Amino acid sequence: MQEMKTFLEKSRERVGFGILGDFCLDRFIFGGVERISPEAPVPVLLQEKIEDRLGCAANVSLNVAAISEALKLDQHVFSVVGQDALGEELHKYLQELEGSLRINLIQDESRPTTLKTRYLAGSHHQLLRVDTESNAPLGEKIENLVLKAMEARMPKLKVLIVQDYAKGLMTPKVLKETLRLANEHGVFTIVDPHRRTSAELYTGATMIKPNVQEAEILLRGLTGEHWDLKKGVDDKIVETAAKELRSQLKLKHVLITRSAHGMTWLNDKDESKHFPALARSVYDVTGAGDTTIAVLGGFIAAGAPIELACALSVAASSVVVAKVGTAAASIQEIQDELSKL
Repeated sequence: MQEMKTFLEKSRERVGFGILGDFCLDRFIFGGVERISPEAPVPVLLQEKIEDRLGCAANVSLNVAAISEALKLDQHVFSVVGQDALGEELHKYLQELEGSLRINLIQDESRPTTLKTRYLAGSHHQLLRVDTESNAPLGEKIENLVLKAMEARMPKLKVLIVQDYAKGLMTPKVLKETLRLANEHGVFTIVDPHRRTSAELYTGATMIKPNVQEAEILLRGLTGEHWDLKKGVDDKIVETAAKELRSQLKLKHVLITRSAHGMTWLNDKDESKHFPALARSVYDVTGAGDTTIAVLGGFIAAGAPIELACALSVAASSVVVAKVGTAAASIQEIQDELSKL
């Protein structure tokens, strides 16, 4: 905790921080269940309230906003939404975020804005999720608009998060050109991969941040072999997987998140560091990965050593799993979490 406090007390200049990813709205419908439907063996939810929140990569933006003023981050977001009311609502929520934010949302009339609707009984018991979306790849016109926005803003960025939810934004062209532009301008890129995207498309990123299951699938695609990481229990097995990912994709760093077993960071010298998870009551893991990458990238952009950024991201994720739905961890909450150690 003292290391974080000392870091935050240092004076620093503002830096640019970018997020490219699939944005969506998360809708939570809360209610109570007192009976089973006479029409089918399903619970009847008596609706009490509805909450809309930023979701998918927009939740990363929410988490960055929670720490942006303390770290002096100017946030730039890039995504594609539908030409619809939900897209306008999402844009409005982004405008309401704290801190300095440059919004680059491109409207695509051929697709809806992604909406994830969750039905919850009580405060956290999820009964059902309904998704409205299109995962069709972007057309060439929209691809070029995304890359034009990226090219204009890339020189202003120190760190870029590439958050892949496989909703159609991360086409081979968008990924390849984005990583090329980032490398050209010396931007530190952190990729949060998706299991449905070809692993080769992440080649040349600075860091990749898969969870255990994603790492298994990425490695299977890269090597043609079956990989079993034993659910992240064994440090050595995870280290071996991280080294293979780093070698295959020409990365500098690999960070594999291991749920209850914490995370493992492999640096550019092939040295590993393991970070244990902090003990916490878990109510909802929704968006915990978004918090991890937001805090990790935010502190790296602000000049923190990667090891410190990893430790703080573990603390931040332990904060949000104790909340219901997509949520963010503030600087104060992260400090409070660390003080319990």
